[in-house]
Amino acid sequence: MILSLPPATLELGASASEAERRRLAPFDPDAPPETRKRRWIFWTVCLPLRSVLAACKTLAGIERCAPVEFVLAGYALYWGVNLFQNFARQLLRANPNERGNFNGRVWWQELRAVHGALLCAYGGATLGRVPWAYAFALADVGVAAIAGVVYYGADACANA
Repeated sequence: MILSLPPATLELGASASEAERRRLAPFDPDAPPETRKRRWIFWTVCLPLRSVLAACKTLAGIERCAPVEFVLAGYALYWGVNLFQNFARQLLRANPNERGNFNGRVWWQELRAVHGALLCAYGGATLGRVPWAYAFALADVGVAAIAGVVYYGADACANA
């Protein structure tokens, strides 16, 4: 006989009814454990990824490596346009409590427009062959870092 439970619902040492009860329990994305996870993801994944991309954009811009610059510019434009699209979609939603990829409240909604503008500015300036276009990518990382400190608190980096 095949047991047809959804994946990851049956835990070791728990009966099927206990596992099902936990799976269906109300999820509080603002509970301290979830907030800590989202803070950790922000400081150890999101910000470092933005920083690495900004470093690549900076090196490609300083070295004037056009093929790499154009690929990064295309990616930045795609990402920036999607941020604008998400920003606009959220403004038009009836339910303002949007949940993000990690099921937490989207605290960066207003910053989507800023990030989108900076990424599109980088992409456009790079395609226009502006030598200092990478400054927009560096500004994007700076905005994200400042927003993280403001949202998570001044000791957020140390406690990530």
